[in-house]
Amino acid sequence: MRFSLSATALVSGLAGLSLTSAHAVMDAVYVNGQPLGQGTALRVTKNNDLRVHYIASLESNDMACGRDGDEGVSRSAAIKGNDVLTFQWTSMKKKDNFPESHNGACSIMMKKVDDATTAKGSGDGWFRIFYEGYNKETKKWCTTRIMNGGMLSVRVPADLATGNYLVRSELLSLHNAHNNDPQFYVSCLQAVMTNGGTAVPKDTVALPSDEYAKKGTPSMKINLFWPPDNSLNYKDYGPPTYVASGPGGDGPVVEQTTGLRPTDAIFEEGNFHAFEIPTFTDAKECWAAHENCWEQSNDCYHAVLANNARCETWASKCKATGKICDKRGPFPGPVDAGKDMSPPLPKVDVPEPINDAGVTNSSVDNTESDEADESDEADEADETSSDSSPPSPSPASAPPPDEAGSDSEYGSGSDDSSDDKSGDETDSSSTTVDAEASSPSSSGVDGADKSLVTPAAESSCIEVVTETVTETATTTVRAQR
Repeated sequence: MRFSLSATALVSGLAGLSLTSAHAVMDAVYVNGQPLGQGTALRVTKNNDLRVHYIASLESNDMACGRDGDEGVSRSAAIKGNDVLTFQWTSMKKKDNFPESHNGACSIMMKKVDDATTAKGSGDGWFRIFYEGYNKETKKWCTTRIMNGGMLSVRVPADLATGNYLVRSELLSLHNAHNNDPQFYVSCLQAVMTNGGTAVPKDTVALPSDEYAKKGTPSMKINLFWPPDNSLNYKDYGPPTYVASGPGGDGPVVEQTTGLRPTDAIFEEGNFHAFEIPTFTDAKECWAAHENCWEQSNDCYHAVLANNARCETWASKCKATGKICDKRGPFPGPVDAGKDMSPPLPKVDVPEPINDAGVTNSSVDNTESDEADESDEADEADETSSDSSPPSPSPASAPPPDEAGSDSEYGSGSDDSSDDKSGDETDSSSTTVDAEASSPSSSGVDGADKSLVTPAAESSCIEVVTETVTETATTTVRAQR
């Protein structure tokens, strides 16, 4: 019995494969090359099972800052106009970068808010400071920039008005867009711009909104694999990119008053803070302090994106206290009371910024000034110009984190996996994408041999070469998921 597969059907089927292990999350941000700390000031879902999943519904509020993105965290980063922000993406379990198969666009957006620690991400007011889709000169998608290290650096416009902002990093994977399944990966940094200018960009959009992204539109539905070079036909989406028109520095200097590390904290890991345990002068008080220490330790292991190895530093204090309690001295305690126990943050090399959002001579002016109104003539020019239970008190052992035995170096963020998973539900054309995308029925390859999907697909891209010989030509089609 002989079977035949059309080249386009084969390409479509294999391109639609989507493995859960290939998803990603933004886990860290660097300011001018200096690390904020893993998860610090980032809005990331508390549901560990969904953390690396894309936003399936373009109509969900999750489109703004991801799942749980309307809920603020305790910390905000201090930034200035013209600073370079580096966004780090990882698949978590492998501690690698954005998956190679997920070609698509990148976008960095900002939204001015009253207080970054409490403001909702969803709603209007979002403007773009960087965007790149398909580069026709290099013939590469923006996401390829972060497939070697997982980092994307962007310069903050120098003249933006000082104050609180949400900074949104977005990656749009289009590898399954031909199945009406554009995959958005988004997260937000909470920031306070302490020094800048007075500019307030006018070209803003609401998130979510059809104006920004809608399924079925040319930007959201494209086949990257067939016909060849179809990426050249990609239609960019979203508002024009804001470009600074001045050096900044003319705005009021703002002192950060929210999102700061608590002054009495002696340990910090991400958005988690630990505080000195109660003083003790006898064994009974010692065991009470020991219990307090382990309670805080447990909170560290469960903090969103917390690094388990760093939480061990705090756990060492609990173990040392337990030994003192067992030996009934020496009292009083705790030992080294008030000493900061936060391990130094690792420094890494970050890439150079890929935009020119600092000072520029661009004639495009799509801003409003806090100090003066623009003339009607300037407004007309703007419209026509655009820019594309505690552990038992024993010192012998520490209570293990829930993630023990996992191949992840991160804390779980939550031990409740029953959170609302509606964000993974899509319309009838893309429900349970990971399962359907690999099935012959959803890919248009009826009766295709499933042996084509080998175990190696879990760790590497799939390349299939199909050769069809006709009387006049031999056609070779290569498809890479």
